[in-house]
Amino acid sequence: MKIIKSYQFKHDLSTLCKNFPTVNDDVNIVQKVLAINPLEQSPFSVKLKTIGEMSIIKIRQMASQHFKGKGLNSGFRLIYAYDKENDKIVLIQIYHASQKGKVDQARLAKLEETVSIS
Repeated sequence: MKIIKSYQFKHDLSTLCKNFPTVNDDVNIVQKVLAINPLEQSPFSVKLKTIGEMSIIKIRQMASQHFKGKGLNSGFRLIYAYDKENDKIVLIQIYHASQKGKVDQARLAKLEETVSIS
């Protein structure tokens, strides 16, 4: 399974690292889990949409070492695309639950445009 971090995801991650130093470790754990089982698993994650052969999935309950003991809903949200045909995951967006309420639709539109071209 190939896991790719988009440019925007890397930017989100570096911004979060300033306030939450454990976020890199948290993302590494999530990557290991996704490599084993990339499909959505309710109630922890939900499929947002399908673009061609790609499923866009939002992890709603991402446990973090930084928020240990504060509950799953106080952590991070992570959006990724799973391309089953090419056995590939693209990490699209990560944010703290209190910082942003919605998925960045512009990023999804850009991804959708890229998929329709190829």
